[in-house]
Amino acid sequence: CFFIVDTAAPLFDLNLPLYRQQLNKDLIMNVYSDGKWGSYRHLPLDSCATVNVAHAWLSVTPGDLSSFKWLEGNLEPD
Repeated sequence: CFFIVDTAAPLFDLNLPLYRQQLNKDLIMNVYSDGKWGSYRHLPLDSCATVNVAHAWLSVTPGDLSSFKWLEGNLEPD
């Protein structure tokens, strides 16, 4: 399966080395985005307990979705 996200990529043609070389790798999923080959994966996530809290906020490092986490705490006046 080929999924071409990059709008600057040439039209799909197995005669082009860009696509032929990737096909020869015999991968299940081939994603071309931003000039690079990659893939999509499905990873099972651990179950998380739901906790009802009065105040919560989200913490994430820009560009790193793996750092996504919810935090709970009290609101404090400035």
